[in-house]
Amino acid sequence: MRDKKLRKLIVINILIMIFSLFLVDQVCYRVCLLSPYASSVRKYFPIISFEPYKPIIGLKKRYQKYLLNKKEIDFRKDLVNKNSDKSILVLGCSFANGTILPNDKNFSGKLHNITGKTVYNRAMPGWGFSEAIVLFQNGLNTEIHNPEYIIYVFIENHLLRLYTTCNPLFSDSTEFFRYDKNKKLVKKEGLSLIYLHSYILRCLYRKLYLKGWLASYEEQKKFLLDHIILLNNLIKKSFPKSRFVILSYTTNKYSVIFDIEKEIKENNIEVVYLSDLSDINFGSDEFIYDFHPNAKAWEIITPLIVQKLSL
Repeated sequence: MRDKKLRKLIVINILIMIFSLFLVDQVCYRVCLLSPYASSVRKYFPIISFEPYKPIIGLKKRYQKYLLNKKEIDFRKDLVNKNSDKSILVLGCSFANGTILPNDKNFSGKLHNITGKTVYNRAMPGWGFSEAIVLFQNGLNTEIHNPEYIIYVFIENHLLRLYTTCNPLFSDSTEFFRYDKNKKLVKKEGLSLIYLHSYILRCLYRKLYLKGWLASYEEQKKFLLDHIILLNNLIKKSFPKSRFVILSYTTNKYSVIFDIEKEIKENNIEVVYLSDLSDINFGSDEFIYDFHPNAKAWEIITPLIVQKLSL
């Protein structure tokens, strides 16, 4: 009788521990999702990773403060010139979004001011090529008018984001692709993404999976190239006359983009290296705010890009 009570007590304690662990995991997960991402983002990504958890009011304010400014963490306002029939579409992560900058001081704002063209900024902090692909798959072309150029701002970290969230604490990279049996890129869905809904599983996935991810640089290059080609195909399908440009925002030209440049150009995609535009070290303290480019950096870089591409 005593052994039976002891076993029952052990089972109850185990269940309590499991429930407690689940509760802590979900609290951590929900706190990380106290996101100021607006409905304009959730329209394209209607998954729980972008749903704000409103009940935890006390922590929300602190989280927004950490993310600098609620109004800045969103798709940027379209910069429209009704007198111009041409436009530019900007894609990428926080570098292209200009997270820390006012709308007239970031890359898209400078492009609009210099060229006088309508500029659409659909970059978001933490995003990469996967999210850009999903934007087009989910109807981005219906709200973008006649883009002459589509500029993707690439940083080296975007290679990592094809495999895992760039930070397991936040819901940034949420769209992932894999190869099917025909070696075609298909979007991961269902149970294969269950780890995105758990703080603990996100951390474990990142820690354990990256050991395999680091195994083959050749495989990484091919995986990145296939994402770029898929995005290019979607662009050409939606906007056949648009020119797709990858701006490699790295202080060193010899990045992963450089290693697959030949294959990229074979698909009629242009590549522009920051290091080819100027000898200035844009990685110095003078041109960065935390690790992002500041207004002074874009003030110098944007006219050079406009001249390089004849925008």
